[in-house]
Amino acid sequence: MIRSGRNFWVFHVIFWVVVAIALFLYGLTYGHLQVAVVRNLYNPLVGFGFSYFIKTVYDNRFPSGFGRRLLVIVGLSFLGALVSSLVVNPITFGLLGYEIGDLPLRNLLQDGLYFVLLYLVWSLLYMELSGGSVVPAHGDSARSDTISVTKGNQDI
Repeated sequence: MIRSGRNFWVFHVIFWVVVAIALFLYGLTYGHLQVAVVRNLYNPLVGFGFSYFIKTVYDNRFPSGFGRRLLVIVGLSFLGALVSSLVVNPITFGLLGYEIGDLPLRNLLQDGLYFVLLYLVWSLLYMELSGGSVVPAHGDSARSDTISVTKGNQDI
């Protein structure tokens, strides 16, 4: 279980270090070393902080029921992507010499889906390693229906 303590921090740091390395290598394809370094330093830092916020929501206010859980996970992943995009993209475009005020919103939200996927992967790994689940256990559901089938006086 990694909900707290050393195991959580090891998982958390390793996840975001691996993300930083992968993003840096991908960022080199932009052809601008400074952009690759800065962009791919800020994104894991924002992700590190925001995913800790996600962890606190999962640990304290995670709802019962598959639909609600899925909605919380996807909603927090989209919120994290929005925060990441609005922090990382203006820095990137500023380094490339663009005037931030002149950029359309779609440029500022660029790579948003990519950020959503990072938070979804982090969430699913955290849920698995912490003993949680997107699909609630049978006893966790708010309403549990049972069906008793009988044939004559005997239970089948």
